[in-house]
Amino acid sequence: MLKVENLKVKFNNTEVVRGVTFTLKHGEILSVLGESGSGKSVTAMSIMKLYGEKQAHISADCISLDDIDILSSSEADMQKVRGVQIAYIFQNPNDALSPNKTIRAQFKELFKVHSRTYNEQNVKSLLETVGLQVESEYILNMYPHQLSGGQAQRVTIALAISLEPKVIIADEPTSSIDASLTDVIVELLLSINKKLGISILFITHDFDLASKISDEILILYGGLVMEYGGKDVIFSAPQHPYTQELMKCVNSIHSREGLLYTLSGYALDPSEFKSECPFWYRCSLSENICKLEIPLLVEKGINGTHQVRCIRAVEVEDDVQS
Repeated sequence: MLKVENLKVKFNNTEVVRGVTFTLKHGEILSVLGESGSGKSVTAMSIMKLYGEKQAHISADCISLDDIDILSSSEADMQKVRGVQIAYIFQNPNDALSPNKTIRAQFKELFKVHSRTYNEQNVKSLLETVGLQVESEYILNMYPHQLSGGQAQRVTIALAISLEPKVIIADEPTSSIDASLTDVIVELLLSINKKLGISILFITHDFDLASKISDEILILYGGLVMEYGGKDVIFSAPQHPYTQELMKCVNSIHSREGLLYTLSGYALDPSEFKSECPFWYRCSLSENICKLEIPLLVEKGINGTHQVRCIRAVEVEDDVQS
């Protein structure tokens, strides 16, 4: 469905994403996890070509959606792709909604831009699909600032699915809403995935959310893929030291015993990236070679379906199994 190979993104002369590769399969949900600054959102926005040429330099061996070559598509071509083939749900719904237009006007504009006929009853059905059954007429007459955070995010999701795209990129869609609505939004995305068959690239830093929604997991750190594979494998037997540390943090929250476990150190600023494992100075298992080169991704499992970027990948696997 969506294929990305060796994606690299530079801002000025600073490389923020350093060769990210993954595949989002038809009808599946791939969660991209990592701390702030790991390159999650930059990866997602680069796939959609949301950065201008003067803002960022984007290169890749391949960015494709089915038979569409996104990498070589012009801006005019991308305007036909965005919303129709691939849609984006932003962290903050205010980034997606025009403040001076009613919700009705924004739906009408979307349909007009893509030469589609606006049908208000269909739009109301979309709003009902995202859980705004009672308020659909009321919502359409409102401006974004009159909506609650949860209502605004549901409207952006309705806009995202209105043209029946093949893929949705959901960029931390629960980060700006009340915690009580987080599970509601996740269940909504799951429902859209199952009922409409839309593949979802789910950007998050929350392991619990990823465990509920994902088929596969991609762990980013320092602009690199640290670990990549099926959800069950990643959560039951993480093999990269970084993934293991993140899991310890999650498990300590759930155990509620004693002090919370925290990951030592801090994530590097992209300006500090070097040709080395970006995690070595926070890793209790690091060796001198970790400081000298970026480890290669080691393919493991059946047909290389589990990938780990660590010189100790085999030893880590043995430690997990023991």
